[in-house]
Amino acid sequence: MQIINVVVTQKREADRKNQINHLKEELELEKKRVKSVSLDLYGREIKGSKLAPHMTFIHDASFRVDSIRQAIISKDVNKAERICDRLIGNYPTFAGAYFWKGAVAIVQEKDSECESLWTIAVELEPQNIAYALLYRNIGIIRMKIGNTTKAIEAFNTALSVAPIVDEMHKATQEQGKKPDTRISVAECYFLIARAYKAAGQKDSADIFLKKATNLNPEWKKRWNGQINIIIP
Repeated sequence: MQIINVVVTQKREADRKNQINHLKEELELEKKRVKSVSLDLYGREIKGSKLAPHMTFIHDASFRVDSIRQAIISKDVNKAERICDRLIGNYPTFAGAYFWKGAVAIVQEKDSECESLWTIAVELEPQNIAYALLYRNIGIIRMKIGNTTKAIEAFNTALSVAPIVDEMHKATQEQGKKPDTRISVAECYFLIARAYKAAGQKDSADIFLKKATNLNPEWKKRWNGQINIIIP
């Protein structure tokens, strides 16, 4: 029985990688076809990015994302899932579509499916700063399903972009605005510490907790608290 489970898991992983490779090929074709713009998690345009959708795509994706968010808020999960499927069908290289399909999976308590969808999202656009928050969420999902090694890997990736996001926080706060992407260096250290704690590696957990609390003492108070997924 265990051998069968291993074979099934390997096949699913192979299928997922094939899907990602196919989507990446489509993305490369899209890059060559139109000018360079990209979208954030809300389907809004980000200047200077590498993904290249048409203006029609921008408006349509933004409208559909808003519809998905409203459906999730109103707890109409089936409607949200249908819109996500249409969005992915129409724009298979739009990373945000996989983010929101993953958000629907969270509501449905399908953690493994969510992890796969969010992994596709960040692999489609690994350099898009708008998806920095996803690395945090992916790490938390991996902790929930018991894969602490992969969780630490995701948190370390989040840590690599967190200084940039910290600068975004400062800039938007100075302008009186609230940033969409919420993650910090201190939080990354805290999450890595929690992952090491879950893995039974106390010494490593203590090291990263100290790093977190040195930057922000408030994280010490949350050491035994619940870690929640953030959906913008």
